[in-house]
Amino acid sequence: MDRIVAGYRDWADMPSAKIRVRTPGELLQLNPVGAEILFLGWSWMIPLDMLVDNSCIVAHPSKLPEYRGGTPLQHQINDGLTETELTFFRPTMQTDHGPVVARLPLDLSGTIPEIYSRMWICSLRFHREIWDKVPYMGLDAYKNDELEHPQPPPRKRIKPSESRLNWAPDHWFGVHAYNKIRGLTGPYPRAYIRFLDGRLYLEEVRWEPNE
Repeated sequence: MDRIVAGYRDWADMPSAKIRVRTPGELLQLNPVGAEILFLGWSWMIPLDMLVDNSCIVAHPSKLPEYRGGTPLQHQINDGLTETELTFFRPTMQTDHGPVVARLPLDLSGTIPEIYSRMWICSLRFHREIWDKVPYMGLDAYKNDELEHPQPPPRKRIKPSESRLNWAPDHWFGVHAYNKIRGLTGPYPRAYIRFLDGRLYLEEVRWEPNE
């Protein structure tokens, strides 16, 4: 049985993966049937026939069903969360919804690239230690009452236009500004302050609370 890792970000690079695809086009060209597919950092809908014909697992960086949808890391950081989980689940045609097969703790401190590094470690652990214990199962096999439970609505993806900071420091708690800026470090559009003569982009940020 073929095992495929699908993902376009660096944290989806599993050294022991024999088959790796980075785009929907590559996956469709492969046209897998009867395969086990692990989606890491995948931003596209998975076709229904692929869910039925293969055993698919998706990794999502939140304690699902909380923070379903786009840019989950940024939403959690902006809400002041310091810890979350990398949730591995069997996908359905609903956004970030399906039976959970594993949860691994994930520290949300630091920059986005630093968080990605931790996600890579979690994904590597799943790939090497946990995936073998997850039974093969296509979509039709796990349709049950569990999937009918009400879910929180998916979060909307943060747009580049939302990277602008309204410069009013007297009205801010500094930690809120810190979280906003660090959540928009690469590869996301950088946070910026707009001036009359241009934009000031904030590449790095460090926070020291009052003693």
